[in-house]
Amino acid sequence: MINFNFPATIFSAQNDSDTQLDHVLSEAVEVTNAKDQHEEELEMVDLMHSAETYWRAKIREKGVAYVHLLFDMTIEKNDERGYYLKGEV
Repeated sequence: MINFNFPATIFSAQNDSDTQLDHVLSEAVEVTNAKDQHEEELEMVDLMHSAETYWRAKIREKGVAYVHLLFDMTIEKNDERGYYLKGEV
């Protein structure tokens, strides 16, 4: 199950995932250009929101099972690399 933190945007229905990826990357640039910590934090939230919109578009294109598989594969890969706190996976 994929848990989203934000409501769906109009872009999750309008944008394909490639277009949304461009927006995700532009949000990352906005994070790096932030003038202070507060602006940086707000831009990080925007980045997360944009990433969620990417995944909603990808689900629309390829289906939820495909996206679940990607998430599971990533968790497995990162677990093998020792990235997780013990007992948290």
